[in-house]
Amino acid sequence: MRDRLFFMRNVPRGTFCTEDCCLLRFCACCAAPKRAFHDSGELTENLRSNNYDVIITCNSQGSMIKFKVFVVRYGGCPMLLMKEMNFVDYRAEVAKTRAIILPVGAFEVWGPHLPVGADTLVAEEIANRISEKIGWVVGPSVPVGYSESLFAPEGGTITVRPESLRNYLYDIVESLAETGVKRFCFVGPHLGNVPIITEIATHLRRTRNVKCCLIDWWRIIQPICKGILKYDGRPAHAHAAEAGTSTFMYLRPDLVKAERLKDVGLAANEYPDIPQFAPFVETYPEAHVGDPTPASAEKGEQIVGKTVERVVEFLKQWH
Repeated sequence: MRDRLFFMRNVPRGTFCTEDCCLLRFCACCAAPKRAFHDSGELTENLRSNNYDVIITCNSQGSMIKFKVFVVRYGGCPMLLMKEMNFVDYRAEVAKTRAIILPVGAFEVWGPHLPVGADTLVAEEIANRISEKIGWVVGPSVPVGYSESLFAPEGGTITVRPESLRNYLYDIVESLAETGVKRFCFVGPHLGNVPIITEIATHLRRTRNVKCCLIDWWRIIQPICKGILKYDGRPAHAHAAEAGTSTFMYLRPDLVKAERLKDVGLAANEYPDIPQFAPFVETYPEAHVGDPTPASAEKGEQIVGKTVERVVEFLKQWH
């Protein structure tokens, strides 16, 4: 095994990396490594103007060469994840803000094209982006929520009882509040968790004078999406439709099965104003609603960028 460093610029402290790998068949006469290096050089030039660095390494063995491209983003604040911090650094960071970001997600069917952990992954990705812009610590994520309405008998959804989620989440927040945290920013895309978060937040404000806010992702993006998406209203924002799929194409394109995108339309309902509590997968066997086919990473980038900017603007003035 030979390791060769093809390219490395100055990488400042407080950066983080995302890794993209590809395998190339090595041929002595085709100069594949040279072409890969040339492509990476072009990528580097495109990224320089946006405060990015690129590190390219190459591992070769036999007839295979594996290139690793590390894209390093810097500028703003380093991302602060409590699970990766020692207690000394954690205490120092929290003392600056007395604030914590808490991602609260869900595991449920999200169409054949998106992962079942979509809400959890979005909550974590958005929490991380907020952290690096404002310098707040991201606390432990709660990956599974109340998803009874999307339960799928054949598998794909995990749900917990409302009281289980309430007790677990309350204990986390209470534990943090006892150590001096005065503000909690919940990032909770899943609608089924909203009443539980609301109950906990209201109780904390009354009993401890602790402030809480909720970034209800799939609702807060709706006015921002006007002019970005092809559709509007429910066709755009229904479960795993254009808005959700675009968001995922930008945040985690590696997890999107684009070949499975399919327009399933909206089920006819003469009384949409009256809740009827029909199991979701009975009405929508494909586990998604509407038409995700117009979705794109470019749309997702606009949605995420503008919404995170608005959230950060709010948090900076929220005391």
